[in-house]
Amino acid sequence: MYPVVFYFITIILMYMIINEKYNSIYIAKKDSNGTNGENGAEGNMGSIGVNGQNGSRSDGWFPKCACATNGKPGGDGADGTMGGDGIEGLDAPASFVMTVTDFVITAEALNISSQAGNGGNGGNGGSGGNGGDGGNSGIDNSKCLSKKTCPGAIGGTGGKGGNGALGGNGAKGGDAGNVTIYYYNYSQDMSKINLGTTPGIGGTGGDGGSGGKGGKGGTNEGGPMHAANGKSGGEPGSGDSASNGAQGKVLIQKVKK
Repeated sequence: MYPVVFYFITIILMYMIINEKYNSIYIAKKDSNGTNGENGAEGNMGSIGVNGQNGSRSDGWFPKCACATNGKPGGDGADGTMGGDGIEGLDAPASFVMTVTDFVITAEALNISSQAGNGGNGGNGGSGGNGGDGGNSGIDNSKCLSKKTCPGAIGGTGGKGGNGALGGNGAKGGDAGNVTIYYYNYSQDMSKINLGTTPGIGGTGGDGGSGGKGGKGGTNEGGPMHAANGKSGGEPGSGDSASNGAQGKVLIQKVKK
C-alpha cells in the first residue's frame, strides 16, 4: 500500500520526482545543477639561455685575444589562462499546484519541496610558467684576463616567471518555484504535510593560478658568482562567488467546491 492516498487530484507542473521511500515529492527539472567551469591551462616554461662561447689566445710573437662571450638571458615563462565561468543552475518549475478533496496520509509525514539547481563553480586559473635559466658565461684565457685585454664574460639573467591567471566566476543558483495546495475537506492528516522550497546554491569562484618562478641567473666569469635571477610572476586572485537563487512561496488553502 502506498503511504499517501489522494482523491480527485489536479496537479499542474512541468516535472515531478516522487520518492516513495522517504514519502517525499520533489519538484525539479532534470539535470538542474550547473556545470563547473574548466580549469585554465598552465603557461609554458621559458627557454633556457644559451651558454657563452669560451675565449682564446693565439700563439706567436704578437698573440691576440678572442674574448669569451656572455650567456644569453633565459626566456620568460608564459602566462596561465583564465579559469572558465560556471554555468547557472536551472530554475525549478515556476508553479506546482495540487487540488485535493480528502487527504489520507498513512505515513509519518508527506514532504513536498520545490528544488532548484545549484550553480556551477568557477574553474581554477592556470599557473604561470617558470622562467628559463640564464646561460652561463664563456671562459676567457687566463693571460687575456690578467692583462685585462678581456673584461670577463657574464651570465645571462634568468627569465621572468609567467603570471598566474584569474579564477573563473561561480554561477548563480536557480530560483525555487511556488508550491500551492488547495483542499476541499480538512483532516487531521494535513498536519503531516511539510511544504518547502529550496533555491540553488551559488557556485564558488575558482582559485587564481600561482605565478611562475623566475629562472636562475647564469654563472659569471668575474664579479658576482651569478647573474640576476628572474622575478616571479604575479598572482591575480580568485574568481567571484555567485549568489544563491530566490526562495519560492508556499500556500495551503481551503477552497469551496
